Amino acid sequence: MAITKWFGGIGSNAPSAINAIVLQSMNATNNGTSVIFYPWTTDPITHVFLRYGVRTGTPPTYIAAIEGVDGNGNPDGVVKGGGTPASVTFTPPADTTWNTTGRWLALANSFAPADLSTPLSITFRYSSGTVDGSNFSSIGRTLANNGPATQIPYSNNLTAAAWSRASAGPVFGFKTASAIFGSPFVISYATTTGTNGHRHCLKWAPSADWGTAIEVIGLSVPVSRHGSVNGSYKIGIWNDAGTELRSTGTLDTDISSSSTNSGTITAVLTSPYTLTPGTTYYFGYENMSSQTMGINGPVFSDAADREVLAYGTSKSLATWNGSAWTEDTTCVPLVDLICNAITFPSGGGGGSLINNSSLVRGFVL
Repeated sequence: MAITKWFGGIGSNAPSAINAIVLQSMNATNNGTSVIFYPWTTDPITHVFLRYGVRTGTPPTYIAAIEGVDGNGNPDGVVKGGGTPASVTFTPPADTTWNTTGRWLALANSFAPADLSTPLSITFRYSSGTVDGSNFSSIGRTLANNGPATQIPYSNNLTAAAWSRASAGPVFGFKTASAIFGSPFVISYATTTGTNGHRHCLKWAPSADWGTAIEVIGLSVPVSRHGSVNGSYKIGIWNDAGTELRSTGTLDTDISSSSTNSGTITAVLTSPYTLTPGTTYYFGYENMSSQTMGINGPVFSDAADREVLAYGTSKSLATWNGSAWTEDTTCVPLVDLICNAITFPSGGGGGSLINNSSLVRGFVL
C-alpha cells in the first residue's frame, strides 16, 4: 500500500522551519522593500501585512501600496487604483510599541485584481519626514534559512534606489473581506524545554472530511534543537488527558546527524495508530532527559491569521508540563503526519482542498 505524507501542519507556502526574520533598514528616502506575489483571488484586497522590525529615533512616515510588476520582476512604481489609490501611509511610534510585531494596514482604497495569475507587488517605501541613520524603521522581509524562493512569491530589497532579489521565502500577507493569504508570520516559536516529561505538540482534531479512519505510521516534527549529547526523547501521539496513544519509544540523540542543530525529525511509531476524525490529538515530542529541546512553527500576531496554513485555525501549539496541557492559538507547530491508509467517507474521496495556495491532501512518496 502506498505511504502518504500528509501535511498535518504546513502548506506549500509555509517553511519547514523558521529560524529568524531578516530585516530591511528603511533609513533613506530611496530604501524600501517589497514582495512579488500572485493574488490568488479577484476579491478586493483591503489590508496588507507589515512585519515591523525595530525603530531608531523618531521614524518618518512610510507608504504601503499595491503596485504592478515590471519586465524585470520588480515593482513598477505605479500604485494600483489610479485616483483611488490602493495605498496607506503610516507613521510608526517613536517608542517600542511596534517592535517585532505584525500589523495589518488597512488600505485607503481596496483593490480588486483583474485575474488570479497577473503578478502584483506589495511595497513599503519612504513617504515624508526626516529619515536618516538616527530616525528610521526596519521592516521584516524574508524568513532566514527557508531555502531559495525560485518563483513567485519572492522578496525584493530596495537599497539606494536599486532593487535586489532575496533568496529566501518572503514574510507578507494580504486580506480580503473574507480570507487571509500569504505568510504573515511574526517570528518562530522559540521556547524550549529542559525538563523530563515535558512535551511540545501540535494540537489538532482532524475533520470528518478526511475519512472515517486515518492510519498514522510516523511523524515529521521540526525542532529548534535536537537536544544534547547523551539525551533522549520520544515522538508520539497523546490525547486530552495526556495519555500516550502511540510513540516511537525512547530515541537517543546520539544516533543522529547532529544533536544541536535545528531540523526535522522524521520517526516511525512502534506500530500504526488509527485516528478517529473529530477527536483531539497532540502530535509532537516528549523530553525524556534534562536536555534543551524545542519545536518549530510560525507565530502570528492574531490567531485568525493561522488561516494561511492548511486547516490552520483548527490547529495550535500545546505544551504539557507533566500534568496539564496549555494551548497557544497564535502558533502552529509545523508537524506532518506519515499515513499508511485513509478510509474515505462513503460517497466520495473527501478531504481535498486547496486553501490559500496550501496543499492539504498530501502526496504519495
